[in-house]
Amino acid sequence: MADKNTKDKILAIAEKQFAKNGFAGTSIRNVVKEANVNIAAIHYHFGSKEALFTELVGRRFETLNAERRKGLHEIKNTPDNDAVVGEIVRAFLVPMKKMGKSNKNRQQFSTMIGRAFSELPELKKTIHQKYFKRVCDEFVEALCKARPNYTKEEIHWRFHFLICTMIGSLMAGDRLTHISDGLCNSSDFDGMIDRLVKFVTNGMKLDT
Repeated sequence: MADKNTKDKILAIAEKQFAKNGFAGTSIRNVVKEANVNIAAIHYHFGSKEALFTELVGRRFETLNAERRKGLHEIKNTPDNDAVVGEIVRAFLVPMKKMGKSNKNRQQFSTMIGRAFSELPELKKTIHQKYFKRVCDEFVEALCKARPNYTKEEIHWRFHFLICTMIGSLMAGDRLTHISDGLCNSSDFDGMIDRLVKFVTNGMKLDT
């Protein structure tokens, strides 16, 4: 139990520092100092800074993707059905509401991912292949069945726009609050996801 508590403590401190300082700006020594553990604990549990970061991301995405797959498998897919397309989009996006215990926690994780991926494209590729590609392929296939009149290329483009819109929204911080002069509350994560579902679902509808 002590080992698990130490590992969880290291992961929590590392996520905060990766979000604040980026991957390159985060040192193992600073993580060790804030977590109040010795440097041997980092090497014992993770081996390297890259491995520590990868496990951080993996823990979050494995839980998130399990929820996504659960929602996807519950959908009765029928072709040319806007309602089904909406259910597929919801199955992908709504589980993100459970991504953290608070808006601050979810924003911290999103910032950490964005900063690290911009600094280390090779690490981004590794994490995408390990934790993201397979579940994305499953959702693309489901959308292809729901939209048989679209080519697979077109589905990939629209799913790509879904991902980009999702990531941009997650990483925007309080920008919307500022540009709307306080009219919109950027910290309303659940509301943001609900609006994102509606927006993306409309983008997946058949062209007229």
